[in-house]
Amino acid sequence: MEAVAPFSARSGAFALVATGALLWGTGGVAGSLVAGNSGLSLLSVSAVRLLAGGALMFAVAAATGQVRRVPRTLVSARRIGATALLTAVMTASYFESVALAGVAVATALSLGVAPLTVAAYTAVRARRRPSPRILAALVIGTGGLTLVCGAPPTHTSPAALEWGVVLAVVSAVTFAASTIVNRHARPGLTPAPLLGISFVLAGLVSLAWSIPTGIDLGTLNGTAWGALGVLTVLQTTVGYLAFYAGLQRGVSSTAAAVLSLLEPVAATTLAILLLGQHLAFLTGAGIALLLAAVLLVREPAEEAVTSPPPAVRQAEPVP
Repeated sequence: MEAVAPFSARSGAFALVATGALLWGTGGVAGSLVAGNSGLSLLSVSAVRLLAGGALMFAVAAATGQVRRVPRTLVSARRIGATALLTAVMTASYFESVALAGVAVATALSLGVAPLTVAAYTAVRARRRPSPRILAALVIGTGGLTLVCGAPPTHTSPAALEWGVVLAVVSAVTFAASTIVNRHARPGLTPAPLLGISFVLAGLVSLAWSIPTGIDLGTLNGTAWGALGVLTVLQTTVGYLAFYAGLQRGVSSTAAAVLSLLEPVAATTLAILLLGQHLAFLTGAGIALLLAAVLLVREPAEEAVTSPPPAVRQAEPVP
């Protein structure tokens, strides 16, 4: 039997996930500033911010006593290992997709396919179709994302576009899998130690993958170091801690994946405010649709409105 979470608790969890997704939106501008003011590739930038952000989260967890409470069990090791692997594959696939097919295709597919994947998994597992509210959010969100991201570059070759599409879908599926795997908290394995350890491991893997492109931190100037600080503290540490804290406090995995559509809203807004980009009509319409999709999952009609009591959560098998 499931217990209905109080409205105030669900509202707080919803706000945490939304905050995390909005902070993720700082990654585009900050990452571009780092790459543009240094000799690092985007993949190398991602590896560095995973390592730095993971180390910072682990330090916070250690200082607050959360590391001592992590169970030294196979279940905990599996959760940490799965999160690390999924994070490494997700980030590497996304940046390789950007290189091959462009930002528009990589962003649209990686963010658009993830909610659909989570919704499909939830429907199969629960043996029932998503509610009309969730279906509407998925359709509206996908349409809005398409308008915001726009068309792929005309100079992209068919082969590069095909591989870029494949890698973007891989990034989406791995993000969806990470959301599903971490939808429930394990006793003692709170987001700070979970993500701290996982991100350090994912950063090491990403670092190995990015070695061919070169990793020379000596090429960073003052602007690059400042942007890297934003990536580490806001986008990675605070953003991911907020997202996963809200996820484990009652926001459904489907709603959380839809809320991740706030990332391009924040990224587009920052590009307009900081980089002087023009807000086209279709982009504005797309942002409006993305916000409408988020509002539709504000009161989830599916599994999001319920939160299993602690005794039930501890007994659940976790991937």
